[in-house]
Amino acid sequence: HQPGLVMNTMALLAPVACETLVVGAGIAGCWTALNLVERGINTALIYYDDTDRGGRIGSTAISVGAINTAPLQRADYIPWLEEMGRGQMHTSVAPVTVNNLAAQLEKLREFDALKPIELGLALASGSGKKLIDQLLAVLAGKGVTLIKNGWVQRIDASETECRGVQYQQGEHCGYIAAAALVLAPGGYSGLFQGAV
Repeated sequence: HQPGLVMNTMALLAPVACETLVVGAGIAGCWTALNLVERGINTALIYYDDTDRGGRIGSTAISVGAINTAPLQRADYIPWLEEMGRGQMHTSVAPVTVNNLAAQLEKLREFDALKPIELGLALASGSGKKLIDQLLAVLAGKGVTLIKNGWVQRIDASETECRGVQYQQGEHCGYIAAAALVLAPGGYSGLFQGAV
């Protein structure tokens, strides 16, 4: 139990501590967790992959793994992306994408071959779920704490400091102490209005 954080009367789970907590186990969450743990950062990943809470299984799990490779092909990518994001994109996104996408695609080929499609590339297996299952197994093998079917109830942070999150898993409540938090819930989480 963390000071200042109200816990309800549900049964408590053992607390978890990590340097960075990733919320969401689609391609963005799993890939972020993989990159963090490979850099020696103690990482935990919390995700929900059932449908009983009124949500949907993530788009990665039901997709063919399409990847827009426009950053590698468009000379006007940065202004194009800024226009597509309607000014809501952080200024670091475009340069990070341009500078890192090619290397990350090569790394992705360790898990699945890639085939050309109109948008750019897609997983040759045609299964985003298969890729996610592989990544979760690799993450577990690398010591990442995986919290399946847990959902974040409360973020414990101030304007200057992240302390962690309170989460629920079934009829239990837990706390994950983390100095950094990565939110990767995807469009199907319902957090983004008008998400596909």
